[in-house]
Amino acid sequence: SNALMLVVAGFFVWTLSVKAFFLVVGIFIAGAFFYNQLRQKSMGELGEASEKETEFFSALNDLLFGFKELKINSRRSNEFFDQSLVQLSQRTMELKIRTGRRFSIATVSGQAVFYIALGALIFILPNFSETDAAVVLPVTAVVLFIIGPLGEIIAIMPFHSRAIVAIHN
Repeated sequence: SNALMLVVAGFFVWTLSVKAFFLVVGIFIAGAFFYNQLRQKSMGELGEASEKETEFFSALNDLLFGFKELKINSRRSNEFFDQSLVQLSQRTMELKIRTGRRFSIATVSGQAVFYIALGALIFILPNFSETDAAVVLPVTAVVLFIIGPLGEIIAIMPFHSRAIVAIHN
């Protein structure tokens, strides 16, 4: 339903002003390109975080099943905690935090594209085109209207990325 709403909104903007249509679509394509770049970087780190998390749980499993040996041998116990468990947990935490930040930046950037498009429609389009207020106002309303469907798509993308990484692991 979101895709249909976007197509109908795009067609409506096209019928009002071809220049406004290309301006909005151009801004959204540039925003999607930027969003995709951030998402690709996040996907690599998310995969690495998933691998480190698997290693951490494997080390935790070793701790649970090798508890007697670690309890008897304090040197081996210290090595295990310092070199294996602590380092893995810290690296996993760092990767997950960095990935979460990138997804947050991507989401906020995706939402900022809407306001850039609105600003371009209101301030730039009338200066470079003979577009009057009778066209700018409905086109602006349509862009405000499509914030919901596109916002939902943007909000789903981090979950989609995590699902892809989970499938590959």
